This record gives sequence, structure tokens and C-alpha cells, in this order.
Amino acid sequence: IGLITGVIIAGLIAYGMYRGALSIDLGKFFTYTGVFLIVVAAGILSYGVGALQTVGWLPGLANQAFDISTWFNWSAWYGEIIQGIFNVTPTPTVLQLVGYLTYLVVVLALFLRPVAAPARPTAPSPEPTTSSSTERSTT
Repeated sequence: IGLITGVIIAGLIAYGMYRGALSIDLGKFFTYTGVFLIVVAAGILSYGVGALQTVGWLPGLANQAFDISTWFNWSAWYGEIIQGIFNVTPTPTVLQLVGYLTYLVVVLALFLRPVAAPARPTAPSPEPTTSSSTERSTT
């Protein structure tokens, strides 16, 4: 009975997702999804900069930008989710913060810039026709 109930519930969920997907504005959906992925990528960049600073390949490991570790419990489930999804640290270095913000500003500006509509092709202008009968060979 559990199997049948699970299949029915899964079918209802799938049908609901199908019906909901029909009414989604795909332009907005992919814009929001893209912004989310850009924020995640900025966090990955910041994490990479921190890792390179830890092994000594980049300077500035001792230059802490700020410390927000006292704002809330970073080892709680919500802190772990924030750190896991966005790769943020409560004590970033200056170089991590600069890399994060630079990437975020530049890539978001490029991603969200208005794109001009492609130009509509126009009909070619009629070229004057040359009559071969008026052209005579002088040879």
C-alpha cells in the first residue's frame, strides 16, 4: 500500500510541476537562476583565493577584512547552508573580499545589461538592371 501511495503522490507532484511550468515566465526564471549561479561562482572564487593564500601562493592571509562570526552561529544548520551554497566565510581576507566583489560587480553588470534586439533584415534595394542588348562588343 505504501508503494501505491508513493507512486500516486509522485504522480500528483509531477502533474503539479508540469502545470506550474506552463505558466512560468522563462525569461525571468533564467535571469534569476543566472544571478544565483553568479553569486555562487563569486563565492567559489573567494574560496579559491583563500585556499591559495593558505598555501602561500597569494599574499595577505593575515589581512582580515572583517569578522561577522559573532552575528549568528555559523556551525548551526543555517550557517552551514550559507557556507555550503555561497562559499562565504565569516572572516574573509581583504583579497578574498576584493575578488568576490569585483567578480560579482563585473559579471552581474555584463549579465544584466540590456541587450539590443537584433536588427531586422531589410529587403535589399533593387539594383539597376543592365540590358545586354545595349552593350555591344567592339571587337
